[in-house]
Amino acid sequence: MDNFELDLDRALVSRPPIEVVNTAFPPGDLRLLGIFYRANVPYLIASDFASSTYYFNGTAWILITSSLGAGAMAQYKDKAWLVARPGSGQSGGSWDPTNGYAVVSGMPEGGCIAVSKERLWIGGGKYATTNGSRLTYCAPSDPTRWPASTPAGGGFIEISGGDGQNIVEIINYYNDIAIFKEHSTYRFSYASSPDGGQVTPLDRTIGCADAGCVVQYRSSNYVLYGEAIYELTNASF
Repeated sequence: MDNFELDLDRALVSRPPIEVVNTAFPPGDLRLLGIFYRANVPYLIASDFASSTYYFNGTAWILITSSLGAGAMAQYKDKAWLVARPGSGQSGGSWDPTNGYAVVSGMPEGGCIAVSKERLWIGGGKYATTNGSRLTYCAPSDPTRWPASTPAGGGFIEISGGDGQNIVEIINYYNDIAIFKEHSTYRFSYASSPDGGQVTPLDRTIGCADAGCVVQYRSSNYVLYGEAIYELTNASF
């Protein structure tokens, strides 16, 4: 019975067994950024938030790069796109097990990232000291082209700029993007071009604690804010 638990509808569901892996962690305080998949093989991506990013292949931790302590990661086009932490003064990059790590010049710093409508979207993150309300996006189908690159293919929008709150998490929300700030939540919708998009407040009093504090499960999202967990469903907390 150790490998069974109750689902939300009270059904009994199984989970994979816990497996002990006797492998030492890399030095530093690692933050787990997510799982990258290649040919059905999972790679756990982690960062020391200082100078290094690693992946775990099931048996050992292997260095991806010693020049970037990534702040966030998303998978797109069979690559892991790694975002440089705010204040690091670096560009992010891409990685895959075959070609290794490559710097993406002009990729903005940030603390959260999402994939939506064939674009990567990056938010400033909790620790951004400038442009904390800025949501930046790349060129369609080309995460190597950002507003700072030549030729530029992306752009950015300000989500309630000047309210003193940073964007701490972004997720796909139906066909739109949900943007979680520190004490408020917004929805960004557009049809063909982000330039013609619309920002709509979902709640001006409930936000998100930090990146990784939103969990999507079926048709609901569970959000940690303050000392409570909220369910976001049908555009309502």
